[in-house]
Amino acid sequence: MLHILLTGISANYPIEGNKLSEAIVGTNVFGTIYDDIIKYTEKDKLLKICNAMENVNLKELEEKFDPKVLK
Repeated sequence: MLHILLTGISANYPIEGNKLSEAIVGTNVFGTIYDDIIKYTEKDKLLKICNAMENVNLKELEEKFDPKVLK
């Protein structure tokens, strides 16, 4: 849900280089457990991701939120 809210698309389709996408899904594959992929983000990338998150306009997200998209 957070990925859709921040990027407009499902986390099943991460956006390489998009810091908001990377905030939710990570940047590097650590491994897999069963069918789940475990990802992480290297510390040198965190500042840019945090800056992108701080610049999110919550009022704008609220206005464009469409719960039907979550289905």
